[in-house]
Amino acid sequence: MCAPVAVAKSSGADGFAKPARLTTVERQEFDSVSGDRVAADVGLLRTSAVLQSIAELRVRQMAARHTDYAGYDVRVNVKRTRLCFKGVREIEGESLGSGGADFPPYAPIELDPRWTTFADASYTDGDATYTVQDYLAACGVKPPKPVPLPRASLSLKGLAVSLGPPAAGAHLSPLGSTFTDPVACNSRAGLYAVVRYSGPAGILYGVVLAGGTIEHVERHVSRGTDAVELASDLAGNQFGFALSFNYRLRLADGDRIYIVLPDTSVGSKLAANVTPSCPGS
Repeated sequence: MCAPVAVAKSSGADGFAKPARLTTVERQEFDSVSGDRVAADVGLLRTSAVLQSIAELRVRQMAARHTDYAGYDVRVNVKRTRLCFKGVREIEGESLGSGGADFPPYAPIELDPRWTTFADASYTDGDATYTVQDYLAACGVKPPKPVPLPRASLSLKGLAVSLGPPAAGAHLSPLGSTFTDPVACNSRAGLYAVVRYSGPAGILYGVVLAGGTIEHVERHVSRGTDAVELASDLAGNQFGFALSFNYRLRLADGDRIYIVLPDTSVGSKLAANVTPSCPGS
């Protein structure tokens, strides 16, 4: 049996106000939840030492039971603190093996705008990892306002196969085009997506599916038109891609997360078919 973990107590009108000390893994999960809420236009949560101690107690109870449930509702723990709260919900998870535990996607809890306070705990016992996320609405605390994001837009002007970035005014083809130009036979040729971007300077991220393999694209972009090389070694391949602009947002605790800004995603599962007639083929 695991030794019991004391539930922290706090005084004052808002007893959940003292922030928690999170491990690296717990902070990564907190940042992930923060990113999901920003993307959903929902206000950010704060950590709480009191709620964190409850989450840590419950993952050990789950480990003792070898199950993804502590055996009773989290409200029991919160009521024992004798602190005022308006509501609390929990997401629990259990994972066998060395891969760690992933929380099930449960947006009705994670993205509920009424929550003000968050806790995350993870505990590994033997070959199982147990995880808990607790969401609480503290008395006297207004739900956080959504984080304002800068306006931005990313549009696809077209695709081109060329030796180096296509020149201004070069012919561009739409998504789903077939390229038969022999220039694609040249080992120095590339498939380019010509995009137009407006917004803050930052990083354009992308995923390219080429001939059954996945490649990643990452480059700095600024306002204006830019040619992004998606792939080389083109002959006889089909290509799909997805590009989006990732804005680096600084959280109140100093952590930085990347957010895909609205209206900054372009791409297609089947973007181009490159089938030139190459010498010797």
